[in-house]
Amino acid sequence: MKKTINCPKCAHSIIIEDVLFKQLSQELEKTYENKLLEKQKELKVKMLNLEKEKELIEKQKEETEVLIKQGIKTGLSVELNLMEDNLRKQINQEKASELTAYKEQLQLKANEVKDLYKTKAQLETLKLETEQLKDKIESEVTAKFYTQLNEEKTKIRREVENNIQLKISEKDYLIDGLKEQMKVLNRKLEQSSMQAQGEVQELAIEDWLKNNFPIDQILEIGKGVRGADCLHIVNTRNRLNIGSIYVESKRCKDFQSA
Repeated sequence: MKKTINCPKCAHSIIIEDVLFKQLSQELEKTYENKLLEKQKELKVKMLNLEKEKELIEKQKEETEVLIKQGIKTGLSVELNLMEDNLRKQINQEKASELTAYKEQLQLKANEVKDLYKTKAQLETLKLETEQLKDKIESEVTAKFYTQLNEEKTKIRREVENNIQLKISEKDYLIDGLKEQMKVLNRKLEQSSMQAQGEVQELAIEDWLKNNFPIDQILEIGKGVRGADCLHIVNTRNRLNIGSIYVESKRCKDFQSA
């Protein structure tokens, strides 16, 4: 049996437990509203931080691409200059060696000419052969130089392009990961918002019932417990608990009667 007291002014019977329950409910409602506001502020701060991180990543990506392009241009120029110097040195050494061999051959032919009575006709022929041999050597050396130079340029360009593509792929992978995290966070925010709306709606219904049926007892059904939102126990001034009403509310298209 619930304890009651009579109002000294109107002699109305007041249930002490109902008054205490209403006061406790109001305090809990205020506490919940404060927590809800704090949670919303935290979510806003997180969203702002995510936007700043996204802008920073985009800026770093642009700066990285600029640095990579500058590095490619500078590195390729340096590598080409070094390659050209090395090839020139190598070709000069080969050319000097070939000229030395040519001089030896020339000396042998000159000796032969001297041995063959230093015939003028043979000297003229020897000079012609010498010029042809010299032109041939220079032509072959030049062709070899440009062939090796083009091969090295192609090799360096491929290596640089592969490195650039690898870095771009790494950045794309990081960006995709951040986008997926943002999707997960958005889903969590939507779920949290829907749950909060449902809880606020339940509290509003309970307050309405308590205000319109002050002598009845409105009991909240705990979260996660199978059942409706609240239980409305009907009382009269002469009799308690003459019946119970289950109250359930939904914000959805399909309402399950079960």
